[in-house]
Amino acid sequence: MRIRKNAAFLTDDEWARYCNAVVTLKHTFPGGSSVSIYDQFVAIHVCVWGLRFSTSGPAAGVDGAHGEPGFLPWHREYLRRYEAALTAVDPTVSLPYWNWGFGSDGETDDLFQDDRIGPRGGIVTSGYFAEAATAHNPLGWTIHPDLRRFGSALRRTGAASVGSLPSQAAVIEALEKAMFSTFRPALEGGTGLAPGNNGMHNGVHPWVGGDMGAMSSPNDPIFFMHHAQIDRIWAIWQRKHPGVANYNDNNISVGQGHGPNDNMWPWDAGLSAPGALPPAFPFPSADPAVAAALIPTEAAIDLVTPEDVLETEALGYIYGD
Repeated sequence: MRIRKNAAFLTDDEWARYCNAVVTLKHTFPGGSSVSIYDQFVAIHVCVWGLRFSTSGPAAGVDGAHGEPGFLPWHREYLRRYEAALTAVDPTVSLPYWNWGFGSDGETDDLFQDDRIGPRGGIVTSGYFAEAATAHNPLGWTIHPDLRRFGSALRRTGAASVGSLPSQAAVIEALEKAMFSTFRPALEGGTGLAPGNNGMHNGVHPWVGGDMGAMSSPNDPIFFMHHAQIDRIWAIWQRKHPGVANYNDNNISVGQGHGPNDNMWPWDAGLSAPGALPPAFPFPSADPAVAAALIPTEAAIDLVTPEDVLETEALGYIYGD
């Protein structure tokens, strides 16, 4: 059983092993592919959003992973596969979570160091995730040209952050929601929370800023630590509300991938594919139709539904709290 730990309490050795495993994925090209394992994960995240631009397949017109019930199970499976890729590099590694629920001090500030997730303040120029070679990473960290929002170097917001991190009060308020249909919107976007308690998922992305502000946000490795915290909060809520009955309790029908027994893309036997960005799309983003050429073809028997991922223990991990 893997234990996902609070990133603030990793030892120096655990940080080094984790960051080196991430860098290894960035520079590992499976089966003769020209796309690294890490960049394939970025492309998948771009493409699941790009289903909304598709006109064919059962998932056409629906974001498969955001804004609807499938947000939590889709990202749980996505993180599970990412963690499996990391452990294939180093079996001692597990995915840490960023416990931003106590604000931008202590458990947050210490993460943005060269020997951890790297600095904030614009273009990342030091640590493991700088474009140029560093003592931490002599191979460098370059964003794939088909997955960029900005340039080839990883970028984060400067010293003046956008918004604020979620508070402990916001986390507690979301956990007190009695139904999944109110808990999920509170956790993702802040819907239904008291004034001043901003959304946890949607609030953190612009706070980090830069590449974290687009659907190609997994270009920034902190994405996975952020989503591990989102998954952790869901797991805590599930202790009180276990089982299929507490997923999508209103049986909201918003399209393929969100019902308990729907196959989630791309684990759907290839029945759906993302579409291209409309010509007048209002903000810079990687084009899902271009990104689709970067992802591996999933096996026809590789089918995953929300119901398949409702118990973290059954998936082989727990959180270390």
